[in-house]
Amino acid sequence: MVTDLNINLDDADPADTLAYLAMDGIRHASLVDATGQGINVGGAITYGTLLKLQTLLLDRTYNHHWGRPANPEDLIYVGTPELDNDIMQLDEIVNAAAARGVLVPAAAMNGELTRIAGRYPYISTAAMGLTEADGKISTTANNNTLGQIVAFNRRGLLWGVRRQAQVEVQRVAGLDQWQLVLSTRIGLGRYTASGAASGIKWTSCAYNITNS
Repeated sequence: MVTDLNINLDDADPADTLAYLAMDGIRHASLVDATGQGINVGGAITYGTLLKLQTLLLDRTYNHHWGRPANPEDLIYVGTPELDNDIMQLDEIVNAAAARGVLVPAAAMNGELTRIAGRYPYISTAAMGLTEADGKISTTANNNTLGQIVAFNRRGLLWGVRRQAQVEVQRVAGLDQWQLVLSTRIGLGRYTASGAASGIKWTSCAYNITNS
């Protein structure tokens, strides 16, 4: 494996048994596959950067705008938790919340903090780690200090099962026991109109973001 192409470990060869090597995901799309979908912020987050992430979802080749879905719930922003306070203190967010009287609508997604442009959910998750300046994670924990935000249209993804769950019984002779093994095979389909991963347009990311 070319280690600098793996977004989970920037400076080491990850073990072959690690689960995340099974498939390429959302962050991988804009950091590795379609690098034009990434924004190197190099400073604090701004509302303009959040809106720019939507602009990057415009596919002029196929006349489709992933960043302007008919259903606003289809476009989701996900950020590192360390950016939560920075996002919530942006003047545009504060003023919009004051105008509506609420930060988020009553039917909010789990973990939703606010809405971008008054329409699109913003959530944060500890599953998205801090990174180095290139948006990738270092094996040296102290190097990972910068935040990241991903915007994606969930209609560009399809989570599925390659093989249904099956149960097997295995004999463990050394322990004089029987072992039940439950297994399945999952898959993640990522849409690209061009047929190549470099043509992915339904996701974008902003990285190298300083936390206040």
